Amino acid sequence: MQKPEFPCLPGTIARLNTLANDQKLSAKQLGRAIATDPALAAAVVYHAMHVQHRHLGNPLSTLRQASMMLGIKTVTELAEALPQATERMQGARLQHYLTLMGRSALGGILALSVARERRDLEPGEVALAGLLFPLGELALWAVSPVEMETLSTLLSQPGVQAQEAEYVVFGTGIEDAGRTLAEAWDLPELLCRSLEPTNALQPRALGVMLAAKIAWHAISRWEGAGLTSDLRLMASYLGMNQSGLAVLIDGGIMEFNARCQEYGLPPTPLLKHVPFQEPKSQEAAFCLAPQPEVFSRVEDRLASLNREQHAAILESFIFALHRGLGLNRVIYARLERDPFPVLTAEAVIGTDYEPEFNRFKLSLEGGHLFSRLMAKPMAFWLKGRSQKAAWNLVPTEIRNLTGTDQFLACSIFVQGHAVGMVYADRRHASCGIDERTFDHFKQVCRMAVKALSRAPEPASPEPAEQQATNPST
Repeated sequence: MQKPEFPCLPGTIARLNTLANDQKLSAKQLGRAIATDPALAAAVVYHAMHVQHRHLGNPLSTLRQASMMLGIKTVTELAEALPQATERMQGARLQHYLTLMGRSALGGILALSVARERRDLEPGEVALAGLLFPLGELALWAVSPVEMETLSTLLSQPGVQAQEAEYVVFGTGIEDAGRTLAEAWDLPELLCRSLEPTNALQPRALGVMLAAKIAWHAISRWEGAGLTSDLRLMASYLGMNQSGLAVLIDGGIMEFNARCQEYGLPPTPLLKHVPFQEPKSQEAAFCLAPQPEVFSRVEDRLASLNREQHAAILESFIFALHRGLGLNRVIYARLERDPFPVLTAEAVIGTDYEPEFNRFKLSLEGGHLFSRLMAKPMAFWLKGRSQKAAWNLVPTEIRNLTGTDQFLACSIFVQGHAVGMVYADRRHASCGIDERTFDHFKQVCRMAVKALSRAPEPASPEPAEQQATNPST
């Protein structure tokens, strides 16, 4: 896909034609109208970002700016050039797509509320990032509707979580696709940053992630996994109590409910009527299977990398554990020593829908399990609470964060110096870890250490003939 050409809502063109007759139409009004249709918003932003002779010293970051630049006539022409959702899709497939459009629109509304609450200097930028956060899903509905319908059907089954379902259907997380497209299309920087999970440590990106996640919970009628942790993180992020958070979110929901019929949706329940408690956990519908061919391929890649290719090593490292071994969540945390030793998330996989997990940051003070692991190179397998001595050393914040008592961890030392730690789990106890998985885990850790220690091959000397003609010699 060369540019965003997603099917737009049925009533979009008629709404724009009505606005065109308003002699007092402002860029703000036009921007709000565009925000009701994420497909049109993506096309408008892309077009505005790539307008010839646009002033490059003034980066575009809001729908209001894009509206001011293009005007109602160009925006309407862009809408008319887009495919129509009702022509491309029918039945359940159409409703799945419209539901996504509604969730996207609600994410933009909530992101704007969050930005205003935090007194952000450019709330419209945060709102746009929240609106287009499901970019990967929108794109895949446009190019792979059959697979997206399969994914939607899978997600409707008990015990199925989004990350695992995407792994089964597409072999990767959908946010990977969104991030790739956002960067390729040169979309606004905050959107690109918000689609990178480890940027959950950045306040503005976290606000976008949380707005999108709360929108997902709301459209799911507050029945999805992770509800409590996401609400708790949002409340902490905004410095609010539960009732204050409910007032803020419900304001956005009421604004959305005024137009929910445009997305074929019933009114979304207000948060104030929902107890702040986690929905009942379901047994895992399936466990991720190891993929030996992926494991072997990534092993070969690690063997070819050297210490100057740090990012590529980490990417291959966690990919081998996630895709090759079928471990659900993998995080590599680098060791920072100033002013005191702390492990901080640097690379993650399998955690696109867990912003709190992606904010992993753990002090190594206090003598807990992970500080002991970082004392020397070692791999560890926590098999459950029956390992009482080890379980008692797991910090409370890690227990609350991971929600599991079975995991793997390995301290990473390069040339005798501690540089970080890798953590991995299978999320559900029923998908437990076995000896074979632990052995392969240790094997990949050793290969990653070798790659991080490996010196680059020396450059080949210039041929004698070339040296003779080189004026610098």
